[in-house]
Amino acid sequence: MGTRITSFVFFVFATLIVAAIGPSCTRSCPQGMIERGDQCVSAAAPSSEAGPDSGNPDGAGAVGGTGHGGAGGTGAASGSAGAGAAGGNAGTDGTGAAGGNVGMGGAGGADADACADGGCGPTCGDDYEPIGGECVLTKLFVDAALGNDAWIGDSRYPLKTYSRAMEKVAANPSIRVVNFNAGNYGGQIDAGAAGSFDREIPAGVTVQLKPGEPAGSVVFRADQGGSAWLRIGAGAVVDGIKIIGFDVPLAVEAGTATVKNISVLGQRGPVTVTKTGTLVCTNCLFEGNGSGLSAGSRGGFFEVDQGATLIMHHGTIDLSRLTECPTYALHVTGSGNLTLDGVYVFGKFYVGLFVDAQDPNTGGTIELLNNTIFEDDGGCSSTSFRAYTTPVYMPEVPYVSKLTINVDNARFFGPVELGGTPVSVKARRSVFAGATGLTIALCARSVVDLGRYQVDPPVSDPGRNEFNGPAHVTGLYVENCGTNFIYASGNFWVPLKQNADGRGEYPPGTVMSHLEYDPELVNLMILGGATAKL
Repeated sequence: MGTRITSFVFFVFATLIVAAIGPSCTRSCPQGMIERGDQCVSAAAPSSEAGPDSGNPDGAGAVGGTGHGGAGGTGAASGSAGAGAAGGNAGTDGTGAAGGNVGMGGAGGADADACADGGCGPTCGDDYEPIGGECVLTKLFVDAALGNDAWIGDSRYPLKTYSRAMEKVAANPSIRVVNFNAGNYGGQIDAGAAGSFDREIPAGVTVQLKPGEPAGSVVFRADQGGSAWLRIGAGAVVDGIKIIGFDVPLAVEAGTATVKNISVLGQRGPVTVTKTGTLVCTNCLFEGNGSGLSAGSRGGFFEVDQGATLIMHHGTIDLSRLTECPTYALHVTGSGNLTLDGVYVFGKFYVGLFVDAQDPNTGGTIELLNNTIFEDDGGCSSTSFRAYTTPVYMPEVPYVSKLTINVDNARFFGPVELGGTPVSVKARRSVFAGATGLTIALCARSVVDLGRYQVDPPVSDPGRNEFNGPAHVTGLYVENCGTNFIYASGNFWVPLKQNADGRGEYPPGTVMSHLEYDPELVNLMILGGATAKL
């Protein structure tokens, strides 16, 4: 009897060991047990399968079969290892003998990564982002003093030169921001040389003063004797950089590029916006010094043509330090577009803004807004604004152009001359303080709106422009405009001249036409068949 009990205990013990450590490659189950999956269980016991791999509690051990306790189920995988459930209670055999021992609990499930948000990528540093299961550099750093062009270019191991930074950005589309530490970036400017500026800032990339560095502490400096251009791709941004001595300090040919908080000093050639490019400049200073652009040789400090667009918000173009007068401060041609919004143009120039050679089929738009000021320093006999569109004869509509000029809250200290055939001229709340404030010429089929008043249907939109500057010879001079109407209601003229009242105003609805030259005509002079409606 003792031998029989000992054997029975041995079998139960063996069963428990197998259940706990798993099967071997070759299994032979003891008498009264069968192989089920990878376990030996009682022939009468129900299945003891593991619970599903769903993070739920581990599968419970099956109820023990007759005579033997069932083996515990294997714990399911979960967020962390789970404990196996306890085995089933001992059953009773058919003869009423004592049941088997309680089965052992199954092993807990293996740990899995916590991925509640679905982002089970690697943990990356500040200059990197997880992309495709790897940490990829997205922010580049450049340090002229401590960097090395052989390094990777993150904040701990920065590059040294502008040229190498742009080369790396062009080869790595994941890099969207290039941070420059305080310092001077210059040196050779020949194509391909270390430190050169021959490479374009790629589309969509921001080149900026590194956050926390002092304003104006990053300088892109071109050496003398070469040709340095700073080319900007579509969607690129330049922020907080000082640019010195460039032949072309900014060049845009396609898409919209943005520059802000920059200073451009000692430029030897124009900012160029051409083809389908748009340049948006906010809080920018452009300062000429030395000889600058020689008179008549290189045009203007800004060149906009071929349908391109220049937009400037709250900036300064200071040409007061030039020793020679450039032909133009800004030059717009070939259906180019220009918006100056709160821009101060000051210093030496023959013409502050010159608009010419507009395409008669497309035209451009010129907007001078929000306290934009043209003021010369008296050294160049300058004109503030001159627009002349070459008349183009078409049999059905002679002398056609689609140039549109909109002036609102601007100040012109020199003469403004609008000639050719702009399709629309509109001025509100502006000061024309030149010797001849505003000249309108060759305006057949144009709409010149300096203020509107009409009884039927009623229109009251006063111009509030000022034609009463201290240097006036004539406030508004009109010639060769055919039978056009010049709308000029609600403006301010020299008081008590040409029937103006003591405040320099005319009653709404006053009409003037064909006023030949007379020294006393200080407010309006109208030659030809045009009519001014005041």
